[in-house]
Parts: sequence; C-alpha cells; structure tokens
Amino acid sequence: MLTFLLLIIAELIINILETATQSSSFEPYWLAETLLELNMRLVELFEIYHKIYKARVYGATLDPIHLLQILIYLINQLGHCHMSSSER
Repeated sequence: MLTFLLLIIAELIINILETATQSSSFEPYWLAETLLELNMRLVELFEIYHKIYKARVYGATLDPIHLLQILIYLINQLGHCHMSSSER
C-alpha cells in the first residue's frame, strides 16, 4: 500500500515539475536523470512517464515529443544498468 501511495505522489511531483519546466532550457530528461540518481527504480520511472504520455490525449499539458524523448532516454538507460533483469 505504501509503495502504491509513493508512486502516486511521485507521479504528481513529476507532472508538476515537467509541466513547470517544459519550456525552460533544461535537457528534456533532467528530471528522470535526477530521479534515477536518487535511486528511483528505472521500471517504476518508465511506467510513470508512460502513463503520463498515454494520458496526454485527455488534456495533459505536456508536449508528447518531450515525453517521448524522456521515454527514449529511459529505454537507453537499460543498457547502462548494473542490475539484474528482474530488478529493472
């Protein structure tokens, strides 16, 4: 239950920060990179961004190209992971 709640909170924070900074000069994947450095699981982060991407049809304010760039970044991180496939 706690993990589910933390993922909901993480999704909310990601939505807020991505929306607030999408027109800035930051790299598109700055937040994903930061969350990975803070030891957020790659698969959970990917699932959150994928959920946000799928929800864009229903009025999300984030640019779909921006979200796709982040998803590509996260997919590329799979090759750089030092964890077993079951941990990803």
